[in-house]
Amino acid sequence: MLNRWASWLNQPWVRYPLMAFCLLATLLLLPGALYGPAMLYAGLMPGVDGRASALGWGLLGVGGLAGLAGAWVRLVLPAEAFQRSMRLRQAVATALLIGMLAALVQLGVLILRGDFQALAWCVVAGCFLAGGFLAGATLGEGPVAERSV
Repeated sequence: MLNRWASWLNQPWVRYPLMAFCLLATLLLLPGALYGPAMLYAGLMPGVDGRASALGWGLLGVGGLAGLAGAWVRLVLPAEAFQRSMRLRQAVATALLIGMLAALVQLGVLILRGDFQALAWCVVAGCFLAGGFLAGATLGEGPVAERSV
């Protein structure tokens, strides 16, 4: 099944809408994701007020940054690069899974806060679903000899 996802991702009718969604998600989420490493650093400093909060938001931002980076690497590099390198497949799939975890945590935060803004829900849930598809397609993009389409 995952190899079928990999072959779908190589089709323009799947790749281009995913790129458009990733562009929207990057524009909306990148400022917060870039703020994540600074929050993580602040949370690691001793004697900082709100240390636990800073650590939590920092980890969430770094996870989101990893997911965005993994998504763009998967969408920009050609399929042949993933077919040749198992390490690249593993690194990108790991980054995407970390990003999915960050999106899942963010969805939990939205639920706990009772925040039901449609744009936030659509973008975060879309990131989770797109990350799952891209991770599956990445894992399914094995060497050409292993693929049976």
